[in-house]
Amino acid sequence: MSPTKVLVLTGAAPDEWTRTHFDAAEWADVAVSFASPREAETAGDAEILIVTPTVADPLARARSFRRVQPSGQVLFVAHPERLERMKGLLPYSPEISEAWVVNAELSDPELRRLVVDAGAEVAGRRAIKGLYGRINARFAPQRDGQDAASTQHDRNLALAERYLSAILANAPDALLAIALDGSVVSWNEAATRLLGRTWDEAAGITFPDLFDPEDRPGALDVLNRAGMGESVRAVELRVSAADGQCLTLEVAAGPVLGGGGAIEGVSLIARDVSGRKRDEASLRQLNEELESRVARAVAEREQTAAALRQAQKMEAVGQLTGGVAHDFNNLLTVIKSSIELLRNPNLVEDRKARYLGAISDTVDRAAKLTGQLLAFARRQPLKPEVFDVAERVTTVTEMLRTIVGARVAVSTEIGCATCFALADVSQFETALVNMAVNARDAMQGEGALTVSVREIHEIPAIRGHGRAKGDFIVVSIRDTGAGIPSDKLGQIFEPFYTTKEVGKGTGLGLSQVFGFAKQSGGDVDVESAVGLGTTFTLYLPRIEAPLNPSETSGIRHEDTAAADHGRRVLLVEDNVEVGKFAVQVLEDLGHRITWATNAAEALSVLAEGSDAFDVVFSDVVMPGMNGIELGRAVRERFPALPVVLTSGYSHVLAQEGRHGFELVQKPYAAGDLSRVLNRVARRMSHAQ
Repeated sequence: MSPTKVLVLTGAAPDEWTRTHFDAAEWADVAVSFASPREAETAGDAEILIVTPTVADPLARARSFRRVQPSGQVLFVAHPERLERMKGLLPYSPEISEAWVVNAELSDPELRRLVVDAGAEVAGRRAIKGLYGRINARFAPQRDGQDAASTQHDRNLALAERYLSAILANAPDALLAIALDGSVVSWNEAATRLLGRTWDEAAGITFPDLFDPEDRPGALDVLNRAGMGESVRAVELRVSAADGQCLTLEVAAGPVLGGGGAIEGVSLIARDVSGRKRDEASLRQLNEELESRVARAVAEREQTAAALRQAQKMEAVGQLTGGVAHDFNNLLTVIKSSIELLRNPNLVEDRKARYLGAISDTVDRAAKLTGQLLAFARRQPLKPEVFDVAERVTTVTEMLRTIVGARVAVSTEIGCATCFALADVSQFETALVNMAVNARDAMQGEGALTVSVREIHEIPAIRGHGRAKGDFIVVSIRDTGAGIPSDKLGQIFEPFYTTKEVGKGTGLGLSQVFGFAKQSGGDVDVESAVGLGTTFTLYLPRIEAPLNPSETSGIRHEDTAAADHGRRVLLVEDNVEVGKFAVQVLEDLGHRITWATNAAEALSVLAEGSDAFDVVFSDVVMPGMNGIELGRAVRERFPALPVVLTSGYSHVLAQEGRHGFELVQKPYAAGDLSRVLNRVARRMSHAQ
């Protein structure tokens, strides 16, 4: 079957309606072409003309088309506010009185269904025209005399009527003729089957009464609209069949014109679409079930991925434990020994100063180590951020020395000045640790480990993938271990794959590296030679350096300024021992202290007179309202009063950040604390 040929008539250029419905829609079995208004008369073999809203003088263009294609069908597309106006114009143009007026806001499926119906309309007209032609050709040879020709013509008309009666009788759709008062004039056998009663049984009732009570207003509306001259398309009405089944009929209607052009009645076509409705309902249910299954599968996948990431991180954290415990024991040894020596009453001053300095340096090293461990082990969703890869590698390398042990020489090679990437910093650090642990195990705890950073402009072909052009940062970890056999290289990034003994590893470390690289828009590769060593190479997309203005210069100036004394500090600390120590330190520095043991007590003190304080110094982790919540409350109720927070570690800070408050990390030095308190108090006084 040849495709239905549709000509879309547009304005000077394709309008938004045309682009929306014909660029995106899929038109199977329909050949669509486009023309300007002047090209309507040269429509060629188009069967359907669609006149879009932007066409000027649409009636004239449609008449031109019908002169070329008498059997063709015209669809006028009008915006809602012009629908009735367009419909009212059609009866005045007999050539196009059978044209359809459609709403410009109809959907793609509705438009496609109208085009299919229009194609059927054209086919019907051509069939009737061909029938008349065949009848005349077969039964009306050339005869002499006007009377004989007229008699034969009457016979042909009678034969055509019999043919048409047969067509009506055999049609699968219900065909009805309705008077303007709603009474049923005639219908075919399909109507008897679908409507559940014979034509005689329908005598005395109106067309709307044939349908279910809920749909009778809709049936009456169809009848009234068609009786006013409108062509009504695809209205769904429900009816009870003879067997008691509820059927859904798709009803189309149009006016029946008399000899003088007056509307004498309404013709209707009703098609049983119950099966289609059931199929659509089943399809909707299947789609809902599919969407539900997909949602569950996605949620399960996300949970599994989160669990896998956490398991990978915990394996790396486990590798850290031994090295960190060893380092802390060393630090504690220095502190304990120094304290024992300081208890000697005969200790000279220079030795005393040396031991005190050793304790201070050791505390700084311990604080740095705990800070690295907490930053590495924090549990949170992936949060990409811009960071300097070279700087981060340099920082993490200090932690790697703890992981790999003293017998592995760790060195760095930084080959780029500014190497910024957008990725999850925690996952990046985890990847470095996992690669370093793998290298340590390959070297059996002794050898050389080199971490290098450089820039490239193309990722080479990896695992069958082509080259990827662009700016990338390359982080390589090279070891002098035993190497990896070539037949194992294709498996090392698979989750749970490991060559280690049972209990020595889970096989999650390198799979985390692979997943992180892919999630960050990069890749990871490995090169190895048995007996010589292995190089893992991580590729990350390089981005431009951030342009945020630095604020450090002003802060340094304030920090180096002479400390102000006599600040009035509201201390909020629930731990008694820490609170006593903080009060002693602050008083020794010359500040006046009021101590509240919780946030509620602090707010009560401030309510009695916030002017009595220059700054609030609060711990973050407290029972009830935490330090951040207290800071927000102070900021809202007493905006002129600055807040400084302190914490060694807080899941609230890890997940939510500082919210704009100054933070003093524990353990802190007395001088550092005093400088921060003075700085924020001075900054607030300047702002006022």
